[in-house]
Amino acid sequence: MVLGMRYLIAQAYLSAVFMVMVGCSPSSVPITSIEPQPISTSTEARREVTAAVAPTTSSPTAPYGEIGGRLTVVVEADTAHLDVQQDISETLAARGAGIAYSRLMRLKSDPGLDQPHLLIECELCTEWELLDPWTFRFKLRDDVRWQNAFPVRGRRLDANDLLFSYTRQSTEGWPNAPLLKSVKEIRVESDGEFLVDLNYPDADFLLALANGHSKIIPHESINDETGRFQGPVVGSGAWIWKSSSLGVGTMLERNKNYFEGELPFVEEIVFQIIDDSETQVAALLADEIDVLNISNDGWEILQSYAATPRTIYSKQSGKGIFIAFNTGLEPFASIAMRRQILA
Repeated sequence: MVLGMRYLIAQAYLSAVFMVMVGCSPSSVPITSIEPQPISTSTEARREVTAAVAPTTSSPTAPYGEIGGRLTVVVEADTAHLDVQQDISETLAARGAGIAYSRLMRLKSDPGLDQPHLLIECELCTEWELLDPWTFRFKLRDDVRWQNAFPVRGRRLDANDLLFSYTRQSTEGWPNAPLLKSVKEIRVESDGEFLVDLNYPDADFLLALANGHSKIIPHESINDETGRFQGPVVGSGAWIWKSSSLGVGTMLERNKNYFEGELPFVEEIVFQIIDDSETQVAALLADEIDVLNISNDGWEILQSYAATPRTIYSKQSGKGIFIAFNTGLEPFASIAMRRQILA
């Protein structure tokens, strides 16, 4: 994503995603507030902002590869709490406070790769090894520190943090526990190395570790007596959590001590709550937001303005029709029959 550009992500028919550039963003907004500006949704107001879609002189932004600017992303849903291990909300995990945390594994995001894919790479580890069908060994990076905030104070991340996080995530009845259902035991070998024993061979185990809900959290954020999340949000990721407000959104700032070089390039990221399509589109056209995951209705509203923004086609995974066969019953026990049905 090019810094400083306004984008629209439109989830249209056939699960297509269109990214629409409609203007540029100044980088001089103070970081102390994420309150949305009042946006009129009247027809007259919307027609006025439509005119602004034509090419205009824009404020300077940080060039690609240079640090600076603020990115404002629209989210529709609010979050009731900040405990990522007791919530399956995409808003919290991927479009909110949860991006302050890291994972052991992640999906590759190289711009040269076709999306979607299931290629996995280390995030907190340097390497992993399958010792036998039931045992994995992981070696951790030695340059990862928790963010320098109370109560963690920038200490080094070690294997016991992984043990703590995965044990808590696996708590019976918790929403993200099924991701680790194949795990039998986690054994810490040293500060930088640990083993995972599985109950059975699990081809999806590494994908489960790369799942956006398998966050690594510090034990200091959890109350020792109750086991409840007491905060604040302190992670080891690229973003430092600053605030979250019901009905407003979440603000994070760049982690200058992030272990992956100069990343991220954006200084601040704001997830702003706007829950209806007309207001979302009005905010986009008024240059109040940068990224919008738009509905089909919202896309039609945008098109009604006769705007001609540049679009970029992108694919999404996890969309479309899912078909399952009970192979214990005829005629689905026959692989030839299953292939014929799907032909």
